[in-house]
Amino acid sequence: MANNTVKKLLGIALAIVALAGCSSTQKSWEAVAAKAGFDEVTVMSGNDEIGYWLYGTAGTCQIRLFAHPGENRLYATVPGSQDLGSSDFVGDPSVALLRTDPRFETCFVAEDDEGVQAP
Repeated sequence: MANNTVKKLLGIALAIVALAGCSSTQKSWEAVAAKAGFDEVTVMSGNDEIGYWLYGTAGTCQIRLFAHPGENRLYATVPGSQDLGSSDFVGDPSVALLRTDPRFETCFVAEDDEGVQAP
């Protein structure tokens, strides 16, 4: 009987450690996205095996981000894209990089126009 109790306690302890590990991985991807300049970063779903879907704000757009743990890389998807083909992903994105990418132009047009007065 004591053996079963020890096994149950060990199982519970391992489950808690696994959950804590997932949480810290999610938090680290949030930190990577925030360091790249994205605001309001939120992990939506995922795990260490398949990766994590996050959302972050860049300019006026909510950008869908994918964290690929196997490659240790973050990707941004082009706004409005429904096809997750490789041409719709930007690897190792930063808000500064997205500002120079014409596919993300609509995210920053309103920001660029702010403060500019008409003649």
